[in-house]
Amino acid sequence: MLLTIILSLQAEHAITLEYLKNHTPRDLSCLELTVEQNNKINKILIDYKKTLLEFNDYKKEKEILIKNYIKSKNFDKDFYFSIKSDMQKKGLAIETNFFDKIFKILDDNQKEAFLYFLEEWRVE
Repeated sequence: MLLTIILSLQAEHAITLEYLKNHTPRDLSCLELTVEQNNKINKILIDYKKTLLEFNDYKKEKEILIKNYIKSKNFDKDFYFSIKSDMQKKGLAIETNFFDKIFKILDDNQKEAFLYFLEEWRVE
């Protein structure tokens, strides 16, 4: 299956087996962006990086809150679930917003190539 994906991507994009062997995570060079697309995506990436840094700070604060709560009281599964759910929702919102912005800029072939590396861009 992987070979089928690679061959179909190779037919339409600059993705080769050599590229895949040397691929750097979050590298968009295989998309062959135009100058205009590249400029737009660079702005999105700057905002995305800033948002991820803020999100990481948020996650650290929530993890400290959970640890302190557990130290001072018994484990409360509802409290834990609530905090963790909020963290996941915020991460998913960031990810969805990012993908929405990126996909509005890419053409259909570029979208297909981007999907191959989609996992690299997920918010954790």
